[in-house]
Amino acid sequence: MRTAARGFPSFGRIPRKLGPIAATSWGRAWNAAMEDVAVDEQPLKDGRKLAHTGVIGPITLSPGLVRAEIGDGGELLGTLIELPTMTDRAWELVLEQISARAGHVAALLDGELSGELITELAEAGLPLVPLPSELEPECDCSMGYEIPCKHAAALSYQVSWLLDAEPFLLMLLRGMDQQELTRRLSSRKRPRARPRRGTSIAAAYKREPGPLPEISAEPPTGPYPVVDIEPPPGLPDFLVPRMFANAVWQARDLLGDLVNAEPTPWIEMYQDNVRLSVLYPELIADHLGSHETAAAWRLGGRAGLAVEKEKRKLTPTELAKARAALEAAELGEFEVGKEWGEPCNHFTFTGQRRQLRLGEDGLWYSYYDMKGWGQWLMAGPPDRDPAVAFDVPPPDKPKRALRRRLPKC
Repeated sequence: MRTAARGFPSFGRIPRKLGPIAATSWGRAWNAAMEDVAVDEQPLKDGRKLAHTGVIGPITLSPGLVRAEIGDGGELLGTLIELPTMTDRAWELVLEQISARAGHVAALLDGELSGELITELAEAGLPLVPLPSELEPECDCSMGYEIPCKHAAALSYQVSWLLDAEPFLLMLLRGMDQQELTRRLSSRKRPRARPRRGTSIAAAYKREPGPLPEISAEPPTGPYPVVDIEPPPGLPDFLVPRMFANAVWQARDLLGDLVNAEPTPWIEMYQDNVRLSVLYPELIADHLGSHETAAAWRLGGRAGLAVEKEKRKLTPTELAKARAALEAAELGEFEVGKEWGEPCNHFTFTGQRRQLRLGEDGLWYSYYDMKGWGQWLMAGPPDRDPAVAFDVPPPDKPKRALRRRLPKC
């Protein structure tokens, strides 16, 4: 796939204003991903200021790379942000997802990329907006030990302005530019028959309900059905599909309570916010959850979220059984975590950036240290066998070494 780079002139000096730096949901999601990488808030604050001062030169965007030179203290510093591009198979799935709805195809051929499509692709596991673990900032400054440094943060904020104006740049960064996308969509065979439009909300509300179907012994699973309903006047396009997807989840949850001998506990507001952040990752920018809590819910549900948020003290019997299970699995040396001086359910493996956590449900949950200094992210589904839970690939490859200079003392 051949994709050309895009260059953009310097923004120059821009007056600061109150409110979010980015204007669109995808621009804010980009910023949230970058901010989630940061260990310290100060470089982010400095980066916000620097983004408005006019010291950042022209910006170049190409597949997997953002690059610019930034003037600071009489020096020109090379600053870049790297992210992974999508594979050919992933792009094929993206095109299939787009082609499933005639409205998306028509909009893209007209040069429009909607926030609704960006959300749908994220829900299908094909996010255009990168995850925090996918962003790799690098800078020639003496503050390279800060990730991101203020220069990389400032560059990232300016990228969000570019994304506000041209959401297609997300696809360029993932490996396919607008021209190539349009060519591929135009060449795909589509049925000539015009797809039937969905029922309007008003007409559906007026209908007399028919008889209820028999309740299945197994509630349905798998992908949610697609809804194609025009939103009421004055409401955003993405609202009805979101409400529909949320209603499907609630319905499946209620059906599960009807057919299961032990209904699931009522979901709390915090848990529901995290669940919504899994359905709509851009909501993380609104602090409805974090990438850590989203991963825990996606892989472990309520129990996984409890393991993510709470350290649980172990009784001597629980600790002995856990030690025996880990030693039998022969996964390597490990240290037992502490909570107020007492052994807890965190078992960290020496020199492996790996951790297993024992849930109250008796399952082992695998974690990986994303940065090497304790930024733990759930890596895979839980299992009763610690060896099975442990044997999952890390969520992201270890960061490569950055070109850094030691700070002046």
